[in-house]
Amino acid sequence: MRHERPTTQGERSSALWGRGGRETRSSALWGRGGRSTVALFALVVSVIIPAAGIASSGSGDRGAVVPAELLAAATANPDATFDVVVQGDKSHRSPDIAKDVNENGGSLKRAFRSISGVSATVTGKQLLNLADDSHVTAITRNEELSLTTYETAEMWRAATKVSKLYGGPQTPAIAIVDSGIDSTRLDFGGRVRASVNFSSLAPNATGDQLGHGTMVASLAAGAGTPLVGTYKGAAPTSPLIDVRVTDGEGHALTSDIIAAIDWIIANKSTYNIRVANFSLAGRSATSILFDPLNKAVERLWLSGVTVVAAAGNNGSADSSVEIASPANDPFVITVGATGINKTTDTSDDTRAPWSAHGHTADGFHKPDLAAPGRWMVGAVPTGSLLSLNFSLRSMLGGYL
Repeated sequence: MRHERPTTQGERSSALWGRGGRETRSSALWGRGGRSTVALFALVVSVIIPAAGIASSGSGDRGAVVPAELLAAATANPDATFDVVVQGDKSHRSPDIAKDVNENGGSLKRAFRSISGVSATVTGKQLLNLADDSHVTAITRNEELSLTTYETAEMWRAATKVSKLYGGPQTPAIAIVDSGIDSTRLDFGGRVRASVNFSSLAPNATGDQLGHGTMVASLAAGAGTPLVGTYKGAAPTSPLIDVRVTDGEGHALTSDIIAAIDWIIANKSTYNIRVANFSLAGRSATSILFDPLNKAVERLWLSGVTVVAAAGNNGSADSSVEIASPANDPFVITVGATGINKTTDTSDDTRAPWSAHGHTADGFHKPDLAAPGRWMVGAVPTGSLLSLNFSLRSMLGGYL
């Protein structure tokens, strides 16, 4: 299906919130170099991370950075279990941290390559012991994330002159880190070169039950279809890499996203991945000095992959907001959403009221640029959660 999402002020809060009020994501179509000279487009979804304070010292003199609420919870509940990401310093790599976790009685889940860290389940007492380890630099929750729907603008191609990007078969691949891609869509024409699933919440899932990742992919690189008119994406000849990190309702874990980054780094040369489309923006401000997702996307950027992140959909019409991970990172391209007022003239463009802008915990101003983010038409699978929730905006012929 193709999904046409009209914009209303009320829809800024239409996120599919994660379990327990945890993280969500929002999306928009981003560009590089401004609307009139777009050089790169990627669809981005923002992740909402529970409010947790910037950080608090561990319980010892050389303790790790631990969010204040997590430290308090571990102290008050020494026998309770916590799903966390544990990071080490430069001399203490992932195998060393894994050993520390095991020696403290914790349950190791996954060791990472993009960061010096592991994901693990530990008790409150074990967490406090690890926080006192001089080689452990940070302990954060393995947060749960979820995806939201779109605010879009169908005249975006003419307004951005994106047709100048339409290239030949040598265009680089775009990694879509999302809810999956329905590779059977005519829009993709067999250009989904690889599909991998890192969702520990839905480890055996295939395709895209939510519909979000497919729509992101179609707006980024869909070739359109003659059945209901041509709705081309920004780079309709680019290969796509489907990197799934969510379950069918859009929930994901931080550790799953870091594992996805590990895979992209290991396989970027094989598939010529030059752009990674992330939809990750937290609900609360975190520092790039300890946030594991920041460290992972920086490693990805430094490996030669352009990382694009959403500013977030938690913006205010009247004031700025704090920008969170990974959109807070100075290495990544952080993008906000604009409305083009149904014209190709850029002088009447306005910021979408729900599009976040402001400073990060480390003092950086974000977003770096803005691009159309309203009234776009993109493909989603028939029967997906997105198509069912917005059935009145579906178009004939099995496309939205």
